[in-house]
Amino acid sequence: MIVVDLAKRAPFSINGPTKDEVVVTDHFKFLLIRFESGQEVAPCVMARSTGFLVLEGMIKVVDEGEDSIVSAGSLVLVPAHHMRQIVALSRSSVAAMQYE
Repeated sequence: MIVVDLAKRAPFSINGPTKDEVVVTDHFKFLLIRFESGQEVAPCVMARSTGFLVLEGMIKVVDEGEDSIVSAGSLVLVPAHHMRQIVALSRSSVAAMQYE
């Protein structure tokens, strides 16, 4: 079992989103990403499928050009090899899980 206190990980920064690789294995990666309003993760393509769980705030997730606005408590699943982007619409914390 692994227990992680996310409150003590990846502080917010005015210099850009902070990413903390909390757990990494051969088949799974769990990241905590913190955004100030207006910050973003640039469009990218990942080899693994990714789930984004919004812990606080509101974000826009772009998947292959399709926008979804989601807030705390929402889960977004993006398939592998899709062009994706995240834009924070407010101060936000997002758990990202990459899996095969």
